[in-house]
This record gives sequence, C-alpha cells and structure tokens, in this order.
Amino acid sequence: MPVLGKTILLNSLLILLPACSDVPAQQTPSSASVAAQQSNGDAELAELRRAVEAAAGQTAKLRAARFAYAQALSQAGRDEEAAAQYREVIRENGGRDPIACYNLGNVYARARRNEQAAEAYTEAIRQRFGHYSRAQNNLGLMLVRLGRFAEAREAFQKAIAEERGGFADAHYNLAQLYAQQEDLKAARAETAAALRLDPQHEDARLLAEQLRFDLSTDRNESETVIAAGAKPAAASPVRIVKVTPETFHLLAEARTARARSDYNRAVTLYQSALRTEGASVPAIEWELAAILMRLDQAREAEEAYRRLIAEAGDRYPMAYYYAGRAMMKQQKFGAAAVMLRQALARVGEAPYIYLALADSLEHLEDYEGAIQTLEKYNQYRLARAVAGEEITEDDWYKGKMASLNEKRNRAGRQ
Repeated sequence: MPVLGKTILLNSLLILLPACSDVPAQQTPSSASVAAQQSNGDAELAELRRAVEAAAGQTAKLRAARFAYAQALSQAGRDEEAAAQYREVIRENGGRDPIACYNLGNVYARARRNEQAAEAYTEAIRQRFGHYSRAQNNLGLMLVRLGRFAEAREAFQKAIAEERGGFADAHYNLAQLYAQQEDLKAARAETAAALRLDPQHEDARLLAEQLRFDLSTDRNESETVIAAGAKPAAASPVRIVKVTPETFHLLAEARTARARSDYNRAVTLYQSALRTEGASVPAIEWELAAILMRLDQAREAEEAYRRLIAEAGDRYPMAYYYAGRAMMKQQKFGAAAVMLRQALARVGEAPYIYLALADSLEHLEDYEGAIQTLEKYNQYRLARAVAGEEITEDDWYKGKMASLNEKRNRAGRQ
C-alpha cells in the first residue's frame, strides 16, 4: 500500500486553451522536422512578413496574412511582435475582431501579462455577446493568476454552461479551483464530469487520484516557526525553527493575507520574510511555493521547492513531487521525471506519483518506461478493487496501455 506520510497539496495546473483562427491552419510540424524548421525560421518569418505587406488594402487577405504571421511569431517566442500583429488586425477591423482579441489574450497570457490578458479575453467575450466558451475558460485562468478566485469560478462555470456541460477542460479547471478551496465534494464532481466527457484527460485522471487522499493546501506538518527568544506554546512533536522577530512578524502577516485569500499580497510578504531572514527557511519556502502553485506561477514555485529541497529535502519528501509537477507545467519533462523518481523513493509508491511519472516519460518518448510505470499504478488500482472500492478506470487503463504499446512498437520500427 502507498506510504502517505504527508498531506497532499493540489497544484494549480490549469489548462489554457490555444490560439484559434478562422483562417486555414498550418499543419503541426513533426518532431523530426523541428530542427530544420528552426534553421529556416528567420526566412519563413521574412516571407510571412512580405505576405502581410503584399496584402495591403485587401481586407480579408490582409487579415489572414497577419494571423499567419502572428502565429509564427508567437511560436518563435517573439510575443510582443505577435501582439502587435493582433492589435493591427483589431484596428483594421474597426476595433471588432473577437478571434484576434482571444489570440491577443493568449500572447499576453504566455508572457504573464495577466491583467492585459484578462482584458483581451473580456473584450473577446463582449464582442461575441457573452458567447465565447474558450475565452471564458482562459479568462478564468487569468483570474486565478490574479488571485480573483470567485470571479474565476464564475468564468469557468459560464464556459461550461456555454457548452451545455460538454467542456472537459473547463470542468477540470473548476475542479482544481474547488480543490484549492478544499471543497472536495465539488472538486470530485467536476473531476468526474471531466473524465466522463474525456476519459483520456490525463490531468483530470491525476487530480482524481490526488482527491482520494485527505488534503490541505497550506498545512506544514514538518516544522513550526517561532520568533527567536519566544518559547513554543506547548511541547511540539515537530522540529522548531527560530527566526528573527522581524521575519516572524512578516510571516504572520503573510499567513493572514493567505487566510483572506489575498494570495498576491501573501507572496510579497513571504518573499519579504525570506529577504529579512537573509537565508532560505524551508518552512517559509514550503508555504510560499504552495501559494505560487495556486497562482499558476510554476517557475517561481519550482525555484522555491528547489531551495527547500537543498536545505531540508529529507524533512519535506513531498517537495520532490510538487517540484516535479511544477516542472511538468513548464514542459521540463526530463527534469520532472528525475524529481518524481526521487519522490517515489522518499514518499513511497503513491499512485498519483506513478501517474505523473508515466505522463512525463510518455512526453519524453520513453514508452517502455511509461508502460512499466503505468503497470505499477495498476497494481494499486487493482488493490483498491480487492479492498471493495468501486473502480471505474478499466476502459481508460486498457486504452492508455494500448496507446503506449502502439507508440512503443511504432518507435521500434523507425
């Protein structure tokens, strides 16, 4: 059986839907052609720019050319130039182009310009008279990043309603939001809805596994922080960490802001506490990282978990799992696989870690490793069935294993 040890923290790995267009889409390049395309990237961008110049005065053709150029710029990481093209589309269409507004929001979202992204999505929704489910979903994610959780919940719910309940990603995002607020009944219901609509929804599958365990997003079960010179209120079963009175005061303010769901303020105060102490304090890093994950700041959360691990990894074994999840959010699957294997060694053979590791290995095209890892997960799935728990993943598991075997066999033939 899995060794739990520590409480599960649910990570804010919400799903941002990609750009859309009503102009012909370019074919997604294969992995084999990526290097060649990168070497020709500047030439292709120059050609697309000339197409924009050549289409001057031809409204429909110019719009299509700008969309193609903007999408290529965005794929090349030149977000500000991509944003400029979408803004030109909007201007040239009299300020009204909901798809351009939506795509502009996506560019801002990738650049972490969350307020501007939220404004662009809101404008896209307004221009479609409230009927734009993809924009509602992405608006919800921006509102999560901004710490405006009640508004985010409303946005996700509107996205679901617009699709008459048939929007798996929005159900999953809403489930994540409910889980962070510790409304586990609602989180389980939304996760189940996502999986009914899309049994292959990997993130929802992982969240469902995490929700099988008791959780708290902020509880620290490893250490207690007190001010230097103070005495613990009572005999503590955990390690006592002493910090300066100034640091402790900032920590107390951060916790107050967190309790009020003022998460951006809490992040600022946690970071001030660490600067004031002049050193990494694992207990403070732990709380800071959890808030950063709530705000979908995966890179910053990874950095906090790494500092924590460097100082006190043995005392915080779950930090390896959360660091791995933060890396997955950034598509750093190789580093995530290393971290998740360390989590298995320290936390124990927990099924949610196996699922995350299998997903990372699949992205790395290590299909044999993904199959072996998923088989480990299946052992716990079957053990729950023996214990009398209703198991509903049979079709998903068989389908997933068939898909991995097919990918492995195809890779072997190449």
